[in-house]
Amino acid sequence: MGNLAEGTGAAPGARWLGSGSGAASGRFAFWRRPMSLEARRLLAWLALWVVIANIGFSFLWLIGSPPRWSAIAFTAIAGGFVRKGPALLKAATFLCAVTYSIVTFISDLFGLSVAQIFSSLSILPEMRLTAAPEYMAGAGLLLLLVGAGVWLARRDMAFTTPRSALIALGVVSAWAATDVAVAMNGQGSYGRSASSTTSFESAVELSGFLKGADAGHHLVLINVEAMGLPLDPALLAKLFSRFHDGRVGARYEVTQGSSLFFGSTVTAEMRELCERWDDQASVMEKADPTCLPASLRGKGYETSALHGFKAEFYDRATWYPNAGFQHMRFRDDLVGREVSECPGVFPGACDKDIPALISQQIKSATQPQFIYWMTLNSHFPVPSVEALGTTRCELFDPALASAAPMVCRMLQIWDRNFRALAEQITAADFPATDILIVGDHRPPFYDRKQRSMFAPDRVPWILLRAKDPAPAPGHGTGR
Repeated sequence: MGNLAEGTGAAPGARWLGSGSGAASGRFAFWRRPMSLEARRLLAWLALWVVIANIGFSFLWLIGSPPRWSAIAFTAIAGGFVRKGPALLKAATFLCAVTYSIVTFISDLFGLSVAQIFSSLSILPEMRLTAAPEYMAGAGLLLLLVGAGVWLARRDMAFTTPRSALIALGVVSAWAATDVAVAMNGQGSYGRSASSTTSFESAVELSGFLKGADAGHHLVLINVEAMGLPLDPALLAKLFSRFHDGRVGARYEVTQGSSLFFGSTVTAEMRELCERWDDQASVMEKADPTCLPASLRGKGYETSALHGFKAEFYDRATWYPNAGFQHMRFRDDLVGREVSECPGVFPGACDKDIPALISQQIKSATQPQFIYWMTLNSHFPVPSVEALGTTRCELFDPALASAAPMVCRMLQIWDRNFRALAEQITAADFPATDILIVGDHRPPFYDRKQRSMFAPDRVPWILLRAKDPAPAPGHGTGR
């Protein structure tokens, strides 16, 4: 007997798993039809510009992620324009689209502007991404998908019919709509930025922090990395518990509240130091006498800034002096005999050792001090390591360690730092000093469960105002 497909004039490849006959053959005849060139082109296009370009990000639908419907649409539009182009053009366009997706994803997740992201690329060699398994897994998946995308770009995907275009539009729209639906509950907490009509507020303003300058007190402002406002009152009480014991209460009037935030860490620094919704660009070129350190210098204060990472990060070595800081100490100036080094994605000085340095500086001062400290070790993600004191979170808070382990580790770091600070500021010989502690932004968790434990738009602050009215050394003496 001859080949059935050949005998009936069927196109080569029309057989599926062998010949058939009768009702069964007719019922499954559609499986035996060869795929048209137009269909193969459409499938290749969908595989590259919808599936491979987005599947890595869409895995996070399971736990939560920033909305990215615009990146989905942008990628599809770019793919539509180059679908008839050569493989090299399609591959280059695909890489550009993936880069756009990565940049916008990071921008929305961490509250960074695109300019801030690219200006921070110089410190990539200083980062230790191996300290975050999440980042390493994500990078591995991304490289795999990029490789698959470049390989697939060689395929013919020049579909031409209106029907194919409608199918492509439908698939892209469905993918984008699913992304919007999944991210709906958390959209307001990503990529937040102040508008021109947003009323300004800061912890410095709301707490009345600068009244301490009129009393002649030393001033310490601490901006705490990733310290968002817990929505659970019990968690908020645990966060600041070190400042509500008898020793602190005997020396300080304690008040606390919350303030509005936008953007990233450096935006928070500008919020508290220069009283505006802005980033460091506005003080990169020239000095600003209205910023808090500069204005306090005019009142006879010596101004200092401390941060445990590289001076080049966020260009702090440039804009800190323009904001009015006379003295700056960064990682290379801190790590040594007095301060140990702590691991993490941003390895640097251990925050727990900084309060002792602040105390030494204030005790030895001959004029009023304004000391600003931007903390480091609670940068997301926080690893479980002995050096950070984050290995046994179940002993710190069993319920939190089980329900939200990353939140628990962050709280461990904040509590360790606050314990060290409380020990220094309650010492009998510690001079009259007002201390304001404020969070910079919400912790940038990508999973909705832990992210939803913090307010999407506010950060906590606590003010410790010295009860001792004695002025700082040199205050009012004309120095």
